[in-house]
Amino acid sequence: MCGSRSLIEWLINRARSFIYSTAPPSALVAAARAAINFLASPEGEQRRLLLWQRIKLMQELLPVRSATANRPDKNAGHASSAIFPRRVGDEQAAIDLAEALQNQGFSSRRSVTRLWPKVPRDCSLP
Repeated sequence: MCGSRSLIEWLINRARSFIYSTAPPSALVAAARAAINFLASPEGEQRRLLLWQRIKLMQELLPVRSATANRPDKNAGHASSAIFPRRVGDEQAAIDLAEALQNQGFSSRRSVTRLWPKVPRDCSLP
C-alpha cells in the first residue's frame, strides 16, 4: 500500500474490509496451488496428453466449419484449445443443443449468451 504512514495506519484500522476484499479466499488459493502441483506432476502430464489426443479426435470427427459462415473453412488449421465453436441456428436452437449436451455430461456454452445484448436478438450474423 502506498501513502503516508498516517494514511496507512488509518486504512488498516478503519478500512480493513476494503484492503482485504480483493484477496481470494484461502481455500481458493490452496486449490490453485494444488492444481498447479498436479499439472506439474507426471499424472498431470498424462492428463494433458490425453486431452490433446481427444482434441485431435474431435478435429477428425467434426467437419471443419468457418467460424463466421456455415460452410467448410479452407483455411482452418488445427485447434489450439479444447473449444470447438459451432453455429447451430437461432437462439432457441442454441439453447436446446446446449441443454441436450449438458444433459449428456458435456460442458457447453451458448454463444448467443455472449453476444446478446451487444448484438440485437434479431440481427443475423454473416
